[in-house]
Amino acid sequence: MYIANAGLFVKDLEGARKFFEDYFGAKVAFEYNEEENRYYSCIMEFDEGAKLELMTKPEIADVPKDPNRTGFAHVAIRVPSREKLDGIIRRFHENGYHFFYEPAPGDGSGECRVVTFEDIVLEVNYDAKYPKTLIANVGMFVKDLEGARRFFEDYFGAELYAEYNEEENKYYSYIMKVGDGAKLELMTKPQIVDQPKDPNRTGIAHMAIRVDSRETLNEVIARFHENGWHFFYEPVDGKGRECRVVTFEDNVLEVSVASGL
Repeated sequence: MYIANAGLFVKDLEGARKFFEDYFGAKVAFEYNEEENRYYSCIMEFDEGAKLELMTKPEIADVPKDPNRTGFAHVAIRVPSREKLDGIIRRFHENGYHFFYEPAPGDGSGECRVVTFEDIVLEVNYDAKYPKTLIANVGMFVKDLEGARRFFEDYFGAELYAEYNEEENKYYSYIMKVGDGAKLELMTKPQIVDQPKDPNRTGIAHMAIRVDSRETLNEVIARFHENGWHFFYEPVDGKGRECRVVTFEDNVLEVSVASGL
């Protein structure tokens, strides 16, 4: 079981693709297009680990993203060297992107949090123990931090990996390990508002979790139905291997099983 991808809706699909190619060396793994619905996507891969799905369709609106609302908040990308991180930070400044924070010069490992292409929030970091380019985590703001932790533990066997708390700012987070690879960061702070999530707006739209068997997928789907959660789609009559569902605090998850299972 692992995080398979993070999905981003964008207005400019080609621009988003070039952004991730140019800054992070991402490559197109494959494309998925539905001409009848004018839905287009490309799956971007890094050196290893979870992929990034870029998506667009005509009804997507590029509306302002409130940094104090619940829902998917950021994608964290790890780069292979401090020099690479410094170069990316320099280019972000040249483009006039807004920084929440950035590391001190020459401070070994470090991280920046930046509002980038189409106001997508990225965390970019370097850790000498992991000298590759990959998605390190997907970040989600929630109102009920303990409830979110229990949800991912209960449904997907996630485990608490680390905690990060700022008592002075009343900011609290759990880093959850969901199998191997990219982690999930659950975060909360007092000013977070649980607002409705518009499915036709730009920004981080979903997180995809790959489970280890068809039986597990069926069990998860059955429990989603018991909770009365809204399905965009699910396997029918044993055909198909993925569901897309509005779940805990209206966060959209895609849950799938590998082909052949």
